[in-house]
Amino acid sequence: MSIYVDAIDWMTAVYHNPNARNMWTFFMNTLNDGIKLFVPSYKLCDNLVTRNSKSRVPKLLRKSASKKLHLSRNCVHPQTMCPYSADIIVVCLSGGS
Repeated sequence: MSIYVDAIDWMTAVYHNPNARNMWTFFMNTLNDGIKLFVPSYKLCDNLVTRNSKSRVPKLLRKSASKKLHLSRNCVHPQTMCPYSADIIVVCLSGGS
């Protein structure tokens, strides 16, 4: 895509579009054309998405959520049996304060 943008004669484009609004329209149309040409696209069909389809959540976040759920299930009752709440445990694991 960089070759596509580099191939444009920008000085001629500025000459033919002296108004800022016209130049912005030309610039956005040029970028959108480049995106349509070089960036792959796909459609999400509602009827093809099933319950077993791959999650769109990153693996690290899925693992963290699983670990938090596992730790919170070990606590029988958060106020009486477990000295730490699940949120405090996750903060301690992530190294935050």
